[in-house]
Amino acid sequence: MGEEPEQLLRYNQFYVDRANCPNRIEGLWIMTQLARWGITAFPRNWIEILDRCGGLMYLGEAARELDLFDTEPDRGTLHFSDGTIFNPDDPISYLKNLKNQTRDSD
Repeated sequence: MGEEPEQLLRYNQFYVDRANCPNRIEGLWIMTQLARWGITAFPRNWIEILDRCGGLMYLGEAARELDLFDTEPDRGTLHFSDGTIFNPDDPISYLKNLKNQTRDSD
């Protein structure tokens, strides 16, 4: 008979390591990028916007029904390959530092 099919244990598992969990840090970073490129001003009520649009309450409800964790991944800074660091506790400083870097390179 033929060989046994390969077992891909993590293939098409949509909640492994909370991979599909709405992430407030990534949402906040996207807001800074919209402001950085002049698409929209950075909102003063960014915390409220993240709470309303983040989808965590929907994920939490669905995850609890499936006996899964209903919290987002651990909060931390984002480190980019160009050395830039995004601190989600201070998005305004991140934007100011980007403007300074742009001016320095002109």
